[in-house]
Amino acid sequence: MKSNYDFSKGKRGAIVPKGTKTAVYLRLDPRALLWLQEKAEEAKVGYQTFLNHFLLEQWEKDNAANATVVEDLQLIEKALKRLKKKVG
Repeated sequence: MKSNYDFSKGKRGAIVPKGTKTAVYLRLDPRALLWLQEKAEEAKVGYQTFLNHFLLEQWEKDNAANATVVEDLQLIEKALKRLKKKVG
């Protein structure tokens, strides 16, 4: 162990690495919690880990569905522009 340490470039407070999870407090229906725990046990993970993966999967599905809608709207917009050019 050193006799002196240089803390001149040190920062106050807790060090939180990027990409960490955020702690939240949830109030769940007991049936929902039981379902989560059962599903997590089947997957051999903790129920909070299972919930996190479940929510991320749903979020990705939602984003994929929204992306499809945006792509469809862009195709419709292009078709309308072509029609306007033809009509004149």
